Amino acid sequence: MNAIISSAERAIRKQRKRALAGWSEYVSPYKEKAMFWHRIWSDSGRARHGWLHSLMLSTKREYKRVSRWVVRNQDRLMACRMSDSLSTNKSRDLWSEIKRIKEGVQRRTNIVDGRVGESEICDVFHDGYEHLYQSVPSDQSELEELQRELSAGVDRTCKVGLCYCDHVISPRDIEFAVRKLKPGISMASLFVGVNVYDACWTYSIGPVPRFFI
Repeated sequence: MNAIISSAERAIRKQRKRALAGWSEYVSPYKEKAMFWHRIWSDSGRARHGWLHSLMLSTKREYKRVSRWVVRNQDRLMACRMSDSLSTNKSRDLWSEIKRIKEGVQRRTNIVDGRVGESEICDVFHDGYEHLYQSVPSDQSELEELQRELSAGVDRTCKVGLCYCDHVISPRDIEFAVRKLKPGISMASLFVGVNVYDACWTYSIGPVPRFFI
């Protein structure tokens, strides 16, 4: 996890977070209401049943629903905001406004596979990695065999000064490893992009011994 975070900090350009169009008008009232009832529910003992618990959940659902709608309709809301600004201020130039918006659109996506927000996006990666890690069946005998292979690799390479030249993974090694996956697991399911692997390789993880494949 630390390797992924470190790689992301180095490879992904950071930008100042901009306010979403329509957030203060549509989402903020629902957010404040949800936070108010969550605070009341929390101060009252966090009961798992009853009208207060139901009210807390319903206001939270409404807040999430409206926030998703605003995120998914940013283009429409930004166009409406620009139209209103131009209609109320005749001195503003249309093409200058469009250029300003286009230059400021470079921000990190907040939607991945239909999931909105950091928490739900984390669930997407969690489910994907869990599926990937479970794609190769293992039992105690297989783990013991793997340990023997790794120990033999260390004896054969590292202990005789051949570590560095042997720490190379070729495309053929990767293809061989992928073919070991369960039936139905394709390369398409490995959703982490090549740039992320490159970043991890360059900044955090370093060379991986080929006898791990």
